[in-house]
Amino acid sequence: MDMDTLKAECLACTRCELCTTRTNVVFGQGVPDAEVLFVGEGPGQSEDEQGLPFVGRSGQLLDKYLFAIDLDREKNCYIANIVKCRPPQNRDPLPAESEACMPWLREQFRLIQPKIVVCLGRVAAQRMIRQDFSVTREHGQIINKGGILFMGTFHPAALLRQPQNHPYQQHQQVILLVAALDHVMQTVPLARMDDFRTGLLTYIETQDQALCRRIDESGQLSDEDRETILKLSREFLTRFQTEAAEKSGE
Repeated sequence: MDMDTLKAECLACTRCELCTTRTNVVFGQGVPDAEVLFVGEGPGQSEDEQGLPFVGRSGQLLDKYLFAIDLDREKNCYIANIVKCRPPQNRDPLPAESEACMPWLREQFRLIQPKIVVCLGRVAAQRMIRQDFSVTREHGQIINKGGILFMGTFHPAALLRQPQNHPYQQHQQVILLVAALDHVMQTVPLARMDDFRTGLLTYIETQDQALCRRIDESGQLSDEDRETILKLSREFLTRFQTEAAEKSGE
């Protein structure tokens, strides 16, 4: 089965009660050979109206962050959801609804064969990574599952609802995502992840304040700035590992 055939079948889906309240099935959007797959929990009102994922305010914010790290749903990534139809009042999908819809996502996954899966928010992360996954505590942690790298991060809607409670500024979000996608964090123990993230941000902000200002002001990331982030991230990782080894030997 190819993607077009899968989409045609999905658009006619009646596997759960969400089909009775939807306006449109939101199948997904992106390139069929994407290396990076983003997965949210389900469509909202704007997505239900347009039949496309992440096109409302949270989708606009997501596109802004993707653009900053040279990702674009029209060119090199794919965006989908756990459920393809909007849950009423934007509630979390019920277990039965998620279970009924997961075969569509699994088939998309099989056809795309991504190298990296980024779960946007708690619902997607707990379905795709682990049932007790904590986005707040484990954000940025790379988890290898069968050779595919999974990462959970904050849903963009969470930032729009309560921006004052969001733990990261724009340049900090970009730094952590670039470092995570480059596997810089892969060797950091979960118990030390909070210390590593805090230390990494402080290190880069201290080493290159101009870089951080450019990202905050423009919302974009040049190739040169990306390489600088990776260089500084690897430098800090070496320091972090050395200090940990010295403490364990005391």
